[in-house]
Amino acid sequence: MAYNNIKFVNEDGIGILTISRPKALNALNTETVTELNDCVGKIEADESVKVVIITGEGAKSFVAGADIVEMSTKNPVEGRKFGKISQDTFTRIETCPAGHCSC
Repeated sequence: MAYNNIKFVNEDGIGILTISRPKALNALNTETVTELNDCVGKIEADESVKVVIITGEGAKSFVAGADIVEMSTKNPVEGRKFGKISQDTFTRIETCPAGHCSC
């Protein structure tokens, strides 16, 4: 999967995952969360990654939260779907297996 909103590099076992939507203060939209989820899956499978630093691009914010512009266009079903993939992604980051990464 090609990423439009995140960047990931592995430098000698140190993964640097950068959320890269600085014009939107790195607000999390569906595409960004989906990319994060995919990237975390790749990190889990790569035993050379020992630790991951999660950062945001730009000088103003790490992550502004959910992308309110996108959220305002969602119906309740779409909103729940976004909430579920977001929660699943952040739970996955929180529980990243030992030996693969420490997030």
